[in-house]
Amino acid sequence: AISSWLTDRPLMITRSWGSPKAARLLAALQLKRISRKQTLLDAWTAEPTYLLAEVQMWVRKEHHAALREAWPLREDAGGKTGPAAKKGPSAEVDDADEFASGSASEGSDA
Repeated sequence: AISSWLTDRPLMITRSWGSPKAARLLAALQLKRISRKQTLLDAWTAEPTYLLAEVQMWVRKEHHAALREAWPLREDAGGKTGPAAKKGPSAEVDDADEFASGSASEGSDA
């Protein structure tokens, strides 16, 4: 897990005052209409470096190389995320697994 590499707490993204890095991450997700885990996995299949720059903003510089090596972050069947997980098939994904509440309809592509 990369949680020990982060420069800020992930909770920060839900705060109304936000930050430029939170805004950039959310804008990137909205641009591709990512609201479900499966949609994100599909985006990573099409574009493996999608969101890397945005997530690097949250990671301390000394961990950037390790993050690039592990990218895209996919869970293995045991729920672990990292380099080994990205080499195998992604874990089963539940369509109800949403990133933001009330945004499931945005995840449908037309």
